Amino acid sequence: MKTNQITLSEVPIRRLSVAVVAAVLAWGVNVPTNWAQEHPEHPSGAAKAESAVTLEDVAKHIESYVKQESKDGAFKVEDKKAGKPLALTLDRVHRERLSQVGPDMFFVCADFKSADGKAYDLDFFVQGTRKDNLRVLPEKTSVHKEDGKERYTWAFDADKNVWVQKPVETSAKEQSAPEHP
Repeated sequence: MKTNQITLSEVPIRRLSVAVVAAVLAWGVNVPTNWAQEHPEHPSGAAKAESAVTLEDVAKHIESYVKQESKDGAFKVEDKKAGKPLALTLDRVHRERLSQVGPDMFFVCADFKSADGKAYDLDFFVQGTRKDNLRVLPEKTSVHKEDGKERYTWAFDADKNVWVQKPVETSAKEQSAPEHP
């Protein structure tokens, strides 16, 4: 399985650490005390001050992108694991999971439905410095869940300085990683 990677040049380590720590703490997973104290539970206003883009701008952009890219009422995406194209309709963008993972990089999770009633959770990355220049990175779009069954988690590979998708069948240590970057 080819892994999807987010390089640190795309996502600065400091902001990514803050986002990951916030997600880990929200799930109640134990984090070494010194690490948790060094990185606050929630991102400070500094991240927002560096961006003219709000998380609501990103949510609206994904909704618009899906509508614009839809053909015959369906958003087309390749299910790489199943090796087939999917035709989906947007159910909702998880506004509670939107996160800024870099000065101009945002993570988005959204629910979709197929014509046969299956539910899909897709992960997107959106890049941009202003509301009017946001763009989805289609090569980083992936099917995270099918009918509630998680396919991967995100793990940081410190040796390569990248975030990678790890199949859920990996070791217990890797499975305890946050669900999203």
